[in-house]
Formats: sequence, C-alpha cells, structure tokens
Amino acid sequence: MWIGLKRGSHRFWAAIAVAALMLAAADPAVAKTVYVDGVNGNDAWDGLCEEWDGGACGPKKTIQAGISVAVNDDEVVVADAVYSGTGNIKIQFFGKKITVRSKNGPDNCIVDILNGSDPGFHFENGEGVGSVLDGFTVRKCSGC
Repeated sequence: MWIGLKRGSHRFWAAIAVAALMLAAADPAVAKTVYVDGVNGNDAWDGLCEEWDGGACGPKKTIQAGISVAVNDDEVVVADAVYSGTGNIKIQFFGKKITVRSKNGPDNCIVDILNGSDPGFHFENGEGVGSVLDGFTVRKCSGC
C-alpha cells in the first residue's frame, strides 16, 4: 500500500489520514452477548454461541457462569428454563455494568430458590443503573 508514495506528497498524507481513521474506528472493547441455557448448556463452554458448535463454543448452563465471563457492557441472554441449585441462586453481578435478561420474558425464565431462604440475586458490590436484570420470575424465596 505504501509503495510509490513519497513522503510529503498528497497521496502519502491521505494514506496516513485514512490509516489513522481506520485505527480510531476500530474498537477492541466491543460488547458481546453471552448465552445461558439451563437445559442444553455446559459451564465448560465459552458462552459465546447460542447453540453448541461441537467444540468449545456453546451456552453456559448456569446464570452465574454466564455473568462470570461477561464484562462491562456485555449482555447475558438466558434461555427459557427453570434455574435452581448451585450457580442459579445467590447470583451476583460483582459490580459489573451488564444486562442479564431472559430471552422470552418472566413467564418462561424462572429462578427457583427451592429452600425459600436464599435470595435469587445479590446486588451488593456497587452495582448501579448500568447493572440490569430483566425478565425473570423468582419463586419460593421467603426473604425476597
């Protein structure tokens, strides 16, 4: 690309300007979607594919595992299922500015506490308006 461009020429400076604009436009911190599927997921997978690809890309099994791999500005999309047990109760955002939402609304995405004494979700690490929980039903939680 640089062959034939003389330093100081208009083409040279135009090429420099284009390259600078391309670098400025490239954002390495692009938000991603993390998928959770309580029926078909596996916490050993990376969470970056909605369905398992036969390798390491597939949905996480537990909500906490999905949140754990998310970073600020990511979205965690949780498939329809009843979520309970380890990784699905006492769920923490760890102060992350992320959105955790059900794929199809609260009638289809249920966090079942089972014993009634543990909360479904903890917000205790400085979460603010950027930490969003949307579209879940939490049941059998006496202290919620």
